[in-house]
Amino acid sequence: MSSARTPLSSARTPSMALRAAGTVLAVGAVLLAAGCGGQRAAGHPATPATPAPASSSATPARPVQSAWPHQEELDKAANAVEQLGASYPDSYTGLSVDNEGDRLVVYRKPSAAFDAALAKLHTGQRIALRDAPRSQRELQEFRAEVEPLLSRPDKSTGYQLVSVSTGDEKSWTRGVVEVGVHGDLARARRDLSALTHGHVEVRQQDMPVG
Repeated sequence: MSSARTPLSSARTPSMALRAAGTVLAVGAVLLAAGCGGQRAAGHPATPATPAPASSSATPARPVQSAWPHQEELDKAANAVEQLGASYPDSYTGLSVDNEGDRLVVYRKPSAAFDAALAKLHTGQRIALRDAPRSQRELQEFRAEVEPLLSRPDKSTGYQLVSVSTGDEKSWTRGVVEVGVHGDLARARRDLSALTHGHVEVRQQDMPVG
């Protein structure tokens, strides 16, 4: 199983609103509990609870370990590669951690300079190189053309953008921005393809619920 390490994804989602509502509800619950506790304390001072004696037969807690034996080493290597990639934005595209293969898969626009710098990194982990048609900088430029439309829905177009992503292997290998839209898919493909000069892949996507 591999996991992408450059999750450049934006979506129209109510998660912040729901989180805020949950926070208000939690604060309200805390205030209500505090009010009840204060009323009880005024009439009947609370008696401190007596801690239960520790059982001598209790099993000591074991540290939680990753299902993958070299996860920590792979993560450290991935962080090092990402830092290097930030210095080569015209070459580096992204990377994924292949846990089953016990290696990193690095996507980059072919560059002798980047490959040489990567070879000198000495991460101690196996690294597989994959060619990519676009660099991280190029994908971000295409993304910047599309992303503002998330906050400017236009009902006259017959569709609405739901998500914009450049952070997975499909985007890296094809050199495209992945866009999810709700509504007129054919028109969205025409409009967004013209906007990004064809560097986009548009799919139908449901609007988030909530």
